[in-house]
Amino acid sequence: MLDGGKDSLFAYDLETGALLGGYELAEANGDPHGIWSGGVTVWVSNHDPRRLFAYRLPVPPREPPEEPPALERVSGEDFEELGRVGNNSPRGIWSGGAVMYVADANDGKVYSYNMPDAIDARLASLALSGLAIGRFAPGKTDYEGTVAEGVTVATVDAMSAQSGARVVIEPPTPTATARTATRSLWPGRPKSPSPPPRRTVRA
Repeated sequence: MLDGGKDSLFAYDLETGALLGGYELAEANGDPHGIWSGGVTVWVSNHDPRRLFAYRLPVPPREPPEEPPALERVSGEDFEELGRVGNNSPRGIWSGGAVMYVADANDGKVYSYNMPDAIDARLASLALSGLAIGRFAPGKTDYEGTVAEGVTVATVDAMSAQSGARVVIEPPTPTATARTATRSLWPGRPKSPSPPPRRTVRA
């Protein structure tokens, strides 16, 4: 969530609504309006200068700090030429991964921009020992795996498509989640001695 008064980005837990952290935007990003992230980078639209500022998506701290830390800027992934095409008052933004859409408050239009090739929040590879999940494809987001007999721990081997992105291991949950740079897959440890025949893996 953005705060235009404090020029900061705040993160909250989806289930409880608890504050996870606050992050200061860049000094030039002092008129923020819209926000979107694909899992690696978060973009914030700004009225003046007319730009989408890019930041690396932070991993929320265990406890909110007293003073919000600054976000890591990745200026090479900014969208800088919005005014050149008439997008003079950028507001809400959204992307499906290949194109960024930016709403304009002045003319009521939605402008579209190609996403840079370097911005890739997908996984390049995914493998789980002891689980058969079928053929991996970067564009596929849902997998169902069959647990082999006697398997109690599944080792996850996941590689990000974008150089420099991190894959972080989270505590085990009934449903595995893999999101490049900010989230990864559970170790696969079942809650009971007898593992269920199927698990769902979301990448």
